[in-house]
Amino acid sequence: MQVFKQYFRIVKKSALSSLLLYMAIFIFMTIIFSNVGNSTDSTSFETEKCKVAVLNNDNSPLSNNLEAYIEENSKLVKIKTTDEGIRDALFFREAEIVITIPKGFEDSFLQDNSYTLETQSIPNSSSSIFIKSMINNYLNTTKVYIDNTKNLNFEKISDLVNKDLSIDTEVTLAKDNKEDTKSSVTYYFNYLAYPMLCMLILGISIVSNIFNSPDLKRRNLCSPINSYNFNMQIFLGDMVLALSTWTIFMALAIVMYPKDMFSFSGVLHGINSLIFTITCLCLSFLISNISTKNSIGPISNLVSLGCCFLGGAFVPQQLLSETVKSTAIFNPVYWFINVNDKLNALSTFNMDTLTPLLFEMLIMLAFSVAFLGVGLVIMKQRRTKY
Repeated sequence: MQVFKQYFRIVKKSALSSLLLYMAIFIFMTIIFSNVGNSTDSTSFETEKCKVAVLNNDNSPLSNNLEAYIEENSKLVKIKTTDEGIRDALFFREAEIVITIPKGFEDSFLQDNSYTLETQSIPNSSSSIFIKSMINNYLNTTKVYIDNTKNLNFEKISDLVNKDLSIDTEVTLAKDNKEDTKSSVTYYFNYLAYPMLCMLILGISIVSNIFNSPDLKRRNLCSPINSYNFNMQIFLGDMVLALSTWTIFMALAIVMYPKDMFSFSGVLHGINSLIFTITCLCLSFLISNISTKNSIGPISNLVSLGCCFLGGAFVPQQLLSETVKSTAIFNPVYWFINVNDKLNALSTFNMDTLTPLLFEMLIMLAFSVAFLGVGLVIMKQRRTKY
């Protein structure tokens, strides 16, 4: 196994720094971007307090209670009470709505219910509509207590009204389509396509080009190791490198998303990534037989970035045009991302739901066989030159 041992000496000397660089880039991308899944997965609803200015010219118990209620349910701001001050406050968004309680408001409210509140608000402000509705609810509830109770002062009525209006309803936003919201672990595996492709193409091609250099190749042909054994040890090194890379990324996924990874969906993500790793291995084997020392870097970047952009690793597949999708079916990254997205959307796991995913995994394996076959043919043709 001298060739196998020498394989990893070459990796350590010539390729390790580049592989670690791409791994660091991926970890950085994962930490920064994969949390998008969490931020877009919220089903809670929270009201945002509106900036309100209240000009209380009545200073009666009712107007004071109303002002206190508005302050409790909004962000009360102080502004200049002149017409110019009100206009400036609205223009500079110091307040979204200005409510003026006129003098005699309480008397008008108690006598004939013909009260009037003067309001000025920012045009097309939804918050101001909410504040007006809130005030109407308060005054209507207050009117009900006044009409149906006796010997109750405004302080007691205010307590009863506040108690009634403080009843909250929990609001949950339903998600119509789970596929539109990706989890963090899905983002992780989608982004994994780039470093996996780039690292394997780079690492395997660097080692293969060193072993296939003309002088070293002729020297190896004179050694007691036959050509088949020599090439098998190199390919075994390729496999160990690929599986080691996959193991590191899987360990990172388990550390970052333990709950997701120790689930049935997480296991399927792992299997899908393993199959994709095999595909990347075979593609890297093919590229290593056609690349030169000076072209390894450009080819690895071109292939990995091109496949990832066209396959939906960086841009969601839902946003890709039909033309791009029709050509992307010849791209193994497309099928890898497609399986990840479908796993994210699944809530029930049975043969009916898993059969399409297994079929797409078989497509990736078919790519692997094709890449390996072409690579072997090219390697055989190159062997005849020596």
